[in-house]
Amino acid sequence: MCPQARRSDEGCCSLSREEILEALSGVFEEVLGRRVELGEATTAADVEGWDSIVQIMLILASEKRFGVRFGSTELAELANVGDFVTLVAAKQA
Repeated sequence: MCPQARRSDEGCCSLSREEILEALSGVFEEVLGRRVELGEATTAADVEGWDSIVQIMLILASEKRFGVRFGSTELAELANVGDFVTLVAAKQA
């Protein structure tokens, strides 16, 4: 279920970019065990400990948090956290 979700007429979750980014910060904290300052331009190179295993854990935790599924092609196209926010928003539209 989506955190602090607003329901649209269709009944699906509708979160703003800021709300998605805030929820992702919670996912990162849960997976990494510490608070991480995320911005739209943040990449794996900017976050200590964000390696390939953590990447998988972040994806799985995000799928659970937002109630969506991501395809491997979609994920391969992501360059930064902002792209991930855009993908989550599109999945919820």
